[in-house]
Amino acid sequence: MSSVREVAELAGVSVGTVSRYLNGQQLKAANQAKIAAAIEQLDYKQNIIAKGLKNNQSFSIGLLMNSISSRFAASRSIPCHSSPAKKTIKPSIECAIK
Repeated sequence: MSSVREVAELAGVSVGTVSRYLNGQQLKAANQAKIAAAIEQLDYKQNIIAKGLKNNQSFSIGLLMNSISSRFAASRSIPCHSSPAKKTIKPSIECAIK
C-alpha cells in the first residue's frame, strides 16, 4: 500500500501539494497531472480510517442487533448497504449473542 509521501516523491511535489489535490483544492494543471499520474502508477488509495482519525469523523454507520436472522433485522440493515454514500460510509453490523 502506497502513502502520500510516496505519491509526492514520484510526482516531484510536496506532501502538502498532494494533500491539497486529494482534498479537491485548485492546483496548477501541471501539478495536477503529475499527481494524478503518480496516484495511478502507485495505485494509491486513501485510507479512510486514518483520514477519519485525523478529522474526527468515522465515516461509518453502526447497527447493534440481538439477532440478524430475523426478517425485521434484515430489513433494517439493507438500506445501510444500499446507501448512495456507500463509497464513503462503511456499514458495520454487530450482533450481541447471549
